[in-house]
Amino acid sequence: MRWIRVNTAIALNTFREAVRNKIFGSLIFFAVLLIVMSIAFGELSLHNEVRVARDLTFFTTSIFAMVITVYSSVTLLHTEIEKQTIYTILSKPIRRWEFLVGKFTGIQLLLSAILTALFAISSGVILLQGGEITAALAWGHVTLLLQLSIITAIAMLMASFSSPLLSGMVSVAIFIAGNLMTQLAQVEELLRSQHNPIWRVIWAVQYLLPNLESLNLAEVITYSVPVSAAYLGSAVWYASAYTAIVMLLAMIIFSRRDFV
Repeated sequence: MRWIRVNTAIALNTFREAVRNKIFGSLIFFAVLLIVMSIAFGELSLHNEVRVARDLTFFTTSIFAMVITVYSSVTLLHTEIEKQTIYTILSKPIRRWEFLVGKFTGIQLLLSAILTALFAISSGVILLQGGEITAALAWGHVTLLLQLSIITAIAMLMASFSSPLLSGMVSVAIFIAGNLMTQLAQVEELLRSQHNPIWRVIWAVQYLLPNLESLNLAEVITYSVPVSAAYLGSAVWYASAYTAIVMLLAMIIFSRRDFV
């Protein structure tokens, strides 16, 4: 099909462009360095080397993967516009929404490759500490990819009409807030009990923001708790639906943008 060929071509070009970027190499280097450093932190703990290794490696992977997601989603799109290469691409029989979806697919390929590599490194560190690789660790990386797919869509939505700096700041803020939904609920309950009208704002924010905390399996990884198939199914459904809605908004805005 034509759409598949177009999407594949743009996705592969996006993936190659991202891999050649030196900034991505630097970020991955520091991620690997911090993961390996977790061995040293584990040695400082008292008989908790494996737990420290699991916590630090997954935390490091989450932070660096988020940074790479936001950076790639924002800069790769703005680079096409600034260098005016987007005019050459859109002059061909390629619709704007196809270009945006191709970029999204390419970034997901990049994130899948990065998370696979960091998962392998994390597994090596845990094995060196005498631990074992659990299914929870693998599923934790899968749900992290689901979180990042939502953030990719949000970053591309912001990048479709705002500056790179604002797009990046908003995307990072949403990632942080989305992982603090329990705390937001507690703040809302406190404000409601005090009859503070701001609780309505917090309530609205909770329903608009993606519930990334529900996709975060950090605690599950720490205690090696089994992950049910029902949870995984609902997680995939939620992330897919939220991503699709945000990408639809991004495509509508991007299709109406004037590049002149």
